[in-house]
Amino acid sequence: MTCETIDPKYRRVTDILSPQTGYGSIPVKILKNACDRGTRVHNCIENHLKGIGLYGDEEPEEIGYLESFEKFWKEYSFTALENRFFCDDLMITGKCDLIIEYEGKPVMIDWKTSAAVNPTWAYQ
Repeated sequence: MTCETIDPKYRRVTDILSPQTGYGSIPVKILKNACDRGTRVHNCIENHLKGIGLYGDEEPEEIGYLESFEKFWKEYSFTALENRFFCDDLMITGKCDLIIEYEGKPVMIDWKTSAAVNPTWAYQ
């Protein structure tokens, strides 16, 4: 994952939804650990999709996520990695991790590494 500069006239979907996530009540250290884990898992998956390989220096806690990805991945092929989309009508922007083809149609995928579902994910 990389930092990117986005035209400030656009608001990120994650920024708009952040007050609804409930993450504000979670200790900073726990959030940072979860964020770091998610970044490592995302990077492993992206490396695999780029043909670099799936496993490397992952932590034991990440293996389950990668095994889940492997089961999912056997069914699909991807058309694009890490795409940012912009809505000029609403002046918002969002980024998905992957676009796959499902039943002949493109579907956006956003990897999640949380043990619990967050209600804002459907809006992302």
